[in-house]
Amino acid sequence: PSGSGWYSADMSGDGSIIILADTNNTTVWSTNGGTSWSSSATLGAKVGVSRSGNLMISAQANGYAGTVSVSTDYGSTWTQKLASDPNGSTWEDVKVSDDGSKIILAYTSGLAISSDRGDNWTYITDKKGPVALSSDGSVILASTLASDWKTYLSTRRSTTTVGASYAAIGEEGSSIDLVYLGNDSWAVTNSAGGVTYY
Repeated sequence: PSGSGWYSADMSGDGSIIILADTNNTTVWSTNGGTSWSSSATLGAKVGVSRSGNLMISAQANGYAGTVSVSTDYGSTWTQKLASDPNGSTWEDVKVSDDGSKIILAYTSGLAISSDRGDNWTYITDKKGPVALSSDGSVILASTLASDWKTYLSTRRSTTTVGASYAAIGEEGSSIDLVYLGNDSWAVTNSAGGVTYY
């Protein structure tokens, strides 16, 4: 982009589908591993792609209207799924499940969640990003808006508090395994990569 720098990026599991966006909401994408590229000047600044590559998403940010557009044909066509972001906020994060069916968008004061490739949306106003999404879309990791900055895991069965204001530091590739204990309780069962808690 013209001097604005890349703002977000994602790629499919096999690396063939690549999508990038800059701070001016220019989105560029490749369907052949970067050999050739297509672009749109105002599509969005926050982008994502399913692991399978069958769904790409681009959401406007940084003072633009906040439209959200989705492509299910590898960028040949884009369909607007949302006309604006809620409450005049800005989209801050986007995650897509492996098969492209579930989409999570984080904005300044909440989350927008779709389970049908963006056709319908549910808004949650007591959680915020950054967000993470499990490969099958069944588990969402987000933060509460409360001052204690607790972290929440949402599953098909329940929403549960993991803990208050903790942090973990690790190297690239570090991981933490969580197990559901029942009764709205989770525990860390394993960590790798020299993770340190404080």
